[in-house]
Amino acid sequence: MKKLILLAAFILPLAGEAASLNDTTITYRDKTIIVRDSDERVDIDVRKSDGEKMQKISSTSFVDGQEVEQVYVTSPFIPNSGKRKQNFVGSLPGVYIGVAFPAGSSFGFKGANDMHTIDHRCGEFGISAINFGIPFNYQQTFGLVTAVQLGYGNIQFNKNFKFDNIEDRNEVVPIVSEKKLKDSWLKYCYIRIPMLLDWQKKVNGRGRFVVGAGVSVAMRSAIHSRYKDSDGRHSVTKDININTVGLGFDAHVGYAGIQLYFHTDLTPMFNTAKAPKCYNTSLGIGFLM
Repeated sequence: MKKLILLAAFILPLAGEAASLNDTTITYRDKTIIVRDSDERVDIDVRKSDGEKMQKISSTSFVDGQEVEQVYVTSPFIPNSGKRKQNFVGSLPGVYIGVAFPAGSSFGFKGANDMHTIDHRCGEFGISAINFGIPFNYQQTFGLVTAVQLGYGNIQFNKNFKFDNIEDRNEVVPIVSEKKLKDSWLKYCYIRIPMLLDWQKKVNGRGRFVVGAGVSVAMRSAIHSRYKDSDGRHSVTKDININTVGLGFDAHVGYAGIQLYFHTDLTPMFNTAKAPKCYNTSLGIGFLM
């Protein structure tokens, strides 16, 4: 430290930029040295650049020939008395829409064989009512994001089949009708709370790039099963053995408020003892509101 002070004193007249009559500032790489000279003492502060803010890392004072040195240590576990702008945000989509495959297993994209589904017509739509993030590091690039999502889904069956309840068991069975069959579906809704470890970074000071993955907890409720023929719509059953609580895996990647999302059920959507085995896997696009 004494060598640094001697060097500073040597080059002050050439490299210094005065902040006041008795202050001199020297910038070297990412560090700034500030020398304040008064009649009774000399103060030397060393500050280091941390993004847009200068962080003090050491301070030395000379009073009546005595040297007093202070070292400043920063840590994400030490509260910062100064106010710092919140840059880590809740990055889950405010509105999302996608296809939702009623697969036979987790991470599957093919409908279960005994479900007779039309996979490309199965889908979901949802919104995030609450969306926030908690940073884990000082740079506010890594942390936890979570939301409360309200969703609505549709499982589309082959028009010749329906999702019915037979002796307290749900099965996808053929529709017996002399009318021309047109459509068959099952509607459901859910409340999902995803919890993702997220990495966020502003690119060129503009759009924010985000990528994250984690788990989710969902509460589901089946609405009804119906089919449509030439005479109109017909309700089949509301007695659906759906698993009310389910666990899932979620991931997303996006830039500037537009992102792709992925979700798959880790637990079956229906009670497998009383219904076909089905794991919902969805893939779609979302928009940060």
